[in-house]
Amino acid sequence: MAGVKQVMDITDWAVQREIVFLVLFMLVFAILCFVIYKVAKVLGEEREQSISERKEYLVTLTKQQELIEQQQQILEEEKQTLAGISTTVINVDRKLDNMMEKIQYSKEEKSSF
Repeated sequence: MAGVKQVMDITDWAVQREIVFLVLFMLVFAILCFVIYKVAKVLGEEREQSISERKEYLVTLTKQQELIEQQQQILEEEKQTLAGISTTVINVDRKLDNMMEKIQYSKEEKSSF
């Protein structure tokens, strides 16, 4: 009976060791699954965040493009206004020159008498 008892003890020990090994394996597997879940969750959040940042960046770029177009339009209008002012100044200058010539001519005519 001593031999049977030793065999039973050894068998119990082996079963207990296997169970311990199985429990350790399951614990490591559960930790690994948890880590993989957390990594996937963090990567998903980062992906969503980067997508939202890109959308915000595109909105900002669109607004900047609209502002640039408005500024270009304003500059074009100012250019046309300045061209009109320049034409007006040139016309006024010519009229003044003509009037000065007429005044000069009439002074010369008066002095010749």
